[in-house]
Amino acid sequence: MGARRTADARRSPWLAHLVTAGLVIAGAYGLTWAVSEAAESERAQLVGLDRVEVSDLPRPQAVGSSRLADSLAAALRSIHDARRSTIGLFPRYDAAALDRAAATLSRVADQAEPSSWVSQEARLALGRVHLARQRDTEAARTLGRLVREGGYRAPLARRLLDAIRAEPEG
Repeated sequence: MGARRTADARRSPWLAHLVTAGLVIAGAYGLTWAVSEAAESERAQLVGLDRVEVSDLPRPQAVGSSRLADSLAAALRSIHDARRSTIGLFPRYDAAALDRAAATLSRVADQAEPSSWVSQEARLALGRVHLARQRDTEAARTLGRLVREGGYRAPLARRLLDAIRAEPEG
């Protein structure tokens, strides 16, 4: 019994140190995550490239739209894959990857029927990419067209346009 008590006493300080180290690391990461979130610009929060999801896309109803839908999904995956971060902190985007995604989105939007879900998703994502790349004129043109044509993405496009127009210059 005495030998067991001595072995437990020797393990306890190591266990306590291990738990303490784990808590310190978790606390430091949590604090750094909070700083990372607070450091994200209002524009980046508004644009929401991190909320562009391929899984949210409707399924194509017509066989003819599946090629465009596949191109749209590939472009949205490219946006997602363009995100870079250091262990999940201080996110940023690869500009060249965003530009390639924008080219694909523009092609899809031009080829799709303007009232189709493919066109609406492509234009909304393209507008977001333009905003993220500080191309406000192109974003206004793309999002404005989406608003004029109506559809289920028009209200979100309107909110993005209104928020960008309300931003102070400079």
